[in-house]
Amino acid sequence: MDTKHLAVLNKQEDEIGRTISEIIQCIVDLKKLLDSNDASLVSNYKPRNAEFRRLPSKLTVSLPNVTLQSINKEQFYQQLGVLSQSSIKTDEHYYTINSSLDRPLIDVPQIITEINTEYTRLHSVSCVNDENIWTCSMFYDKMRLYNVQGDLVKSVQTKSRKGPWDIAVTRSGELVYTDYHDRTVNIEKNTEIQTVIRLQGWCPDAVCSTFFDDLLVVMDNCDGGAIVVVNLAGKLRFTYTGSPSPIKESFSPCGITTDSQGQILTVDIDNYRIHIMDQDGQFLQYIDNCQLQKPWGLCVDIRDNLFVTEFITVNHGKKTTRQEEEGMAMWSLQKEL
Repeated sequence: MDTKHLAVLNKQEDEIGRTISEIIQCIVDLKKLLDSNDASLVSNYKPRNAEFRRLPSKLTVSLPNVTLQSINKEQFYQQLGVLSQSSIKTDEHYYTINSSLDRPLIDVPQIITEINTEYTRLHSVSCVNDENIWTCSMFYDKMRLYNVQGDLVKSVQTKSRKGPWDIAVTRSGELVYTDYHDRTVNIEKNTEIQTVIRLQGWCPDAVCSTFFDDLLVVMDNCDGGAIVVVNLAGKLRFTYTGSPSPIKESFSPCGITTDSQGQILTVDIDNYRIHIMDQDGQFLQYIDNCQLQKPWGLCVDIRDNLFVTEFITVNHGKKTTRQEEEGMAMWSLQKEL
């Protein structure tokens, strides 16, 4: 391998080394932001994910090879092989990193599966992983864990023996629930229920566990109809009161969750639809074309499948009406790569 080819390889190795050093420094800076109470540092931070996602050019090195000629025994010593020169082929952006952050939403959500529970009023659902889902009802004091085949795996009773209003699962797999009646937020650790938040003057409604294991709690004081989001320093980032439609409609948010892109999804229970916002509170679109019947709770798993709980009222002979055991439907929100 001649000197100029070796120089190309050394140059790319240096560039990769510098990129690794910059990624390590970014990680250190992000850890400092997590421990910082300075809101300006957080709001001014600009991620470099797109820059680091672009991998260096792929170099293809062709080593020298010998092209043999037909050998004549009488002229063996006069007929030798030919040695070709080495070469390097550069393919720009030959390969990329696949990321769910670049996957667009599909136009019509697809129903993947439906799970029937034992509740007559199903209010909330939260995914543990791809296989298991926690469910709850505010009219039952037990939260139930189901697998995606609909089998009951486990049940947990609330501390107050009253129905929870919402549930969430932390990144470590611990169950969190809100108790509207005694104004608490509780977590199950090692089969024991621990109270982590006790409110005064407010009642906890919905709860969500973020990527950093922070708990987002929606509180109610009878002035509902809005979602309020604050930053890590506790300062107001935005208030969402519904889509910017010229026709003013009622907005009754209930369940809330986020997906892998940081988008916020919330149920509008009175209008039978789901609002999708970006991480800055700008309205993106509705999900209102899946025949939703009184949606209430929702959550998103690691594959961006959306789980929605709903009230389903059906008629049975002689014009009598009863509430069936509630179920939940699972939609795929994003296009496959």
